[in-house]
Amino acid sequence: MKRKDLRYIMFSVALSSMVLLSGCNKYDTPPTIWNPGASYATGASIASVTPANTAVAGVREITVLGKFADSLNSNWIYIGSQTAMVKKFSKGAAIDTLVLYRPPVTGTVEIKIVVPNADSIAKVPYTLESPSTPFDISGINITGTPCFMDLDKNGTIWIAYRGYIYRESPDGLGLPAQYKDTSYLKPRIRNAASAFSRDFADMKFGPGGFMYATFVSINNIYCMHPDSATPYVYATLAANQTQFFDFDDNGNIYTGKSAGIFLVRPAVPRTATAVGDYSGQLVEVRVIKEASGDKYVYVATTSTLYKSKINSDGTLQPKVTVTDVNVGGVAGNDIRSFNVDAAGNIYFSLRSSTTQVYSLYIRESNGQISPYYMDNIVRDNVLTSGIDRLIWGNDRSLYLNRATTGLVASTRLFKVGMLNNGAPYLGRGL
Repeated sequence: MKRKDLRYIMFSVALSSMVLLSGCNKYDTPPTIWNPGASYATGASIASVTPANTAVAGVREITVLGKFADSLNSNWIYIGSQTAMVKKFSKGAAIDTLVLYRPPVTGTVEIKIVVPNADSIAKVPYTLESPSTPFDISGINITGTPCFMDLDKNGTIWIAYRGYIYRESPDGLGLPAQYKDTSYLKPRIRNAASAFSRDFADMKFGPGGFMYATFVSINNIYCMHPDSATPYVYATLAANQTQFFDFDDNGNIYTGKSAGIFLVRPAVPRTATAVGDYSGQLVEVRVIKEASGDKYVYVATTSTLYKSKINSDGTLQPKVTVTDVNVGGVAGNDIRSFNVDAAGNIYFSLRSSTTQVYSLYIRESNGQISPYYMDNIVRDNVLTSGIDRLIWGNDRSLYLNRATTGLVASTRLFKVGMLNNGAPYLGRGL
């Protein structure tokens, strides 16, 4: 046997002996990862969610019933990846209640409730529809000021901006027609020197399916068929008598600027009759048919919303105050626009005198004015900010228009799903 082989055999014997001896050593058993005798908190459970399965556009709150930890802080609540904003938490003998504000989340996600130190997580799948649809109107090249718009009885959107009229499909699929040539609107209402210096002040559809419009610093109300190139002066008023206007179902126009509210009847000659005492600059005028069947002229100044009941002869009863925005959490904001739905809820776009940011607000049943989506206070991305105009469609759709001042084109028109139809717009049906 070679010496090399002998050394190899001796090494192998020694190594085997070490392994054999080491197997006789005693080792402590490692602890188990899960302690079956440990004490854990009781996990949450979800019994139901309202609205069931889906929060459609317009839903502001989501209610979750189930069994939860005793204190709100001991429940970690998520909708998708977002921490939920809680409006209300209450414990009951049989069932507990969580009311959550709608978050800036869309699509199918999970509502999850985690109790620290519990061995289970409560979760259910849930779908949130997108609350708004942005329209691409970048081709209109609107900067600096908001446009005015209205819908005809067929739902087509008409957008007015600095002497131009644009037509938009109800679904925001582009601009199939654009009217801005010199034979259309501009020469009929402006002189050559001011062809691009005057802005629309208001626009509504009215009797006969015609489009009616007013302009800044012009005392006329104009009328034109939307497919015509020949607008004409419908009525001429004195200075400060017309800027914002609306129709009742008899074709009467209620209009005003800073000298009060004036009635223009459809019969020729169309003269203006003072029917409402409103001092100060108005920001919007709307005729609303309430659920009672009574018709009112709603008038907004920068700080106060008023209404006056319309008498059978078209005159107005004395105004009453509906709400004042110089109170509560919205003090320091100005009314930019307002509208009313079929259930009588009133919506506002408000402007901050310091930040110049507008958003959508609602007057609650208790009279308080709150952001429509409360999560906008924290994350400002459920709905866009910068809202200047609120226009109801012919269904549950509310259209939001905003001005931009930057050079980069951005979305300025949004179609927002709401829970109710708008209040009947009387002019469109005439």
